[in-house]
Amino acid sequence: RVEEFLEGRHPQEKALAIFAGQKTWKIVPLSGSVRNEIQWGRPAIGQLFRLLSERKPYGLVVVDHRGARFFLYLPHQLTLLGEKQYDIDKSQWKRSDVAHISSGRTRKAQGPGHDLVNDRVEAQYKHLCAETADQMLVLNRQHHFIAVLVVGPERLVGSIKANFPPSFQERVVSVPEDLGNFSAASIGRRLDPVIARCELERQSANVAHLFTGNPGA
Repeated sequence: RVEEFLEGRHPQEKALAIFAGQKTWKIVPLSGSVRNEIQWGRPAIGQLFRLLSERKPYGLVVVDHRGARFFLYLPHQLTLLGEKQYDIDKSQWKRSDVAHISSGRTRKAQGPGHDLVNDRVEAQYKHLCAETADQMLVLNRQHHFIAVLVVGPERLVGSIKANFPPSFQERVVSVPEDLGNFSAASIGRRLDPVIARCELERQSANVAHLFTGNPGA
């Protein structure tokens, strides 16, 4: 029956899993390659388990002071999901009571006015970081990320992470590196070993949890 099904077929997928029985005929298209295998009796799911573990997506948000980029990460594959610009308009704050330059000499603005500008800029970035966290939560509901990496200057990374719900923060990994000017390919290469470590830690934690919860496992 399998031979008849495959004969003359021109599939679009990379591979197939076929579960067949007296009253069962289930075709599962696969996006990854597998070795040819046929087994009678209990379903052979070893290769499917490997594919499942390899294809779990991570979410990335790469941020700097100009904006944020959102990516879906799979092994050796980085897909841009969206971008967010950080626009800080200081023009409305440039008044004599906000900041000043004294006596024609070029120097940094000082005093209460300078502090007020800094406070307003800081408040704007906190608001933008909160919006960035909200956008990542929306993407997570769409793509079911196994974990999320927040990459960028430590101040922005901490602010974004703080805006995630406590239960979600457990799945967030902070990477305090400024990769804002990097291409997607360069970001992927830089984060490959970071995500590999995250995946190893996640799998180790799952195994430890399994043995803790069920001594006879």
